[in-house]
Amino acid sequence: MKRVMEGASGWLFGLAVTLLLISIWGRAIVIDTDALAENLSPLSQSVAVVDQFADWLGSELTGAGVDSALAEEAVKSTLAGSVVDDALDDLVLEVVFSAATADPGGASVDVASILAPAVPEIAVSLTSAGVPVTESQVEEVVEGLDPLVIIEPGQAPPVGPESPIATRLGTATVLALVVMVVAGSISITAASDRIGAARKLLIRVALSGLTFGLLLKLGSWILDPGRGRAPVSQALSGLAEAKWLVPVSVAGLATALAGLTWLIRRGVKPEATIPEPYGEPIRQPG
Repeated sequence: MKRVMEGASGWLFGLAVTLLLISIWGRAIVIDTDALAENLSPLSQSVAVVDQFADWLGSELTGAGVDSALAEEAVKSTLAGSVVDDALDDLVLEVVFSAATADPGGASVDVASILAPAVPEIAVSLTSAGVPVTESQVEEVVEGLDPLVIIEPGQAPPVGPESPIATRLGTATVLALVVMVVAGSISITAASDRIGAARKLLIRVALSGLTFGLLLKLGSWILDPGRGRAPVSQALSGLAEAKWLVPVSVAGLATALAGLTWLIRRGVKPEATIPEPYGEPIRQPG
């Protein structure tokens, strides 16, 4: 029965450690909007984003009197310019920052102001592609772009410290800690050497944290070794590497506590003593 209890508590402890590492790392990613924006910015060059934006801008040009087929092809070639790339990068950044807004009134992105610096290059590119437009016409079209609604009024932010996912990950972290304490206490109580058992559990946490951190680092490299393979791979690679030191820090803390238990055990260990002889030896009569 004792062995069954030790095995069950050890398995539960390991499961709680895994949940703790995942929830801590996940929450660190979700609440750090700067890191999210930085690592998701490569998505501005993904096919999905470029095609969606091309359709959007093409429909606006069509509404201004430009042939729809010509406008669509011209816009796609226009979006390859460096100035437009910068504008799309800024657009993705603003979308991420707006997604973390906890304003009850919602959040939106002013697309017109973001694209305004790229108007001259867009006009030149469209003219070169055979679309007869002037810079003032392009400026009028851009200024007429509606704001991009990211969060509806009353809707919770999808990311950021106030997001529901951050709250759930925080709850998972607390739950994992409680399970670790309960399972660890059972395992330590059932052991004959309690200090040694506590040290083994802490070493287990340290090894798990170190392994998880190294897997994140390795996964980041596997997804995009040269950082530039593809926008989606680049974004996932950046997210994997962004907080890889979080589980490593947990490993460091567990290692320090394990070292403390080793010092405590060494301090309380009784030293070997040589017993003193009691009384005088009995002499036999000569």
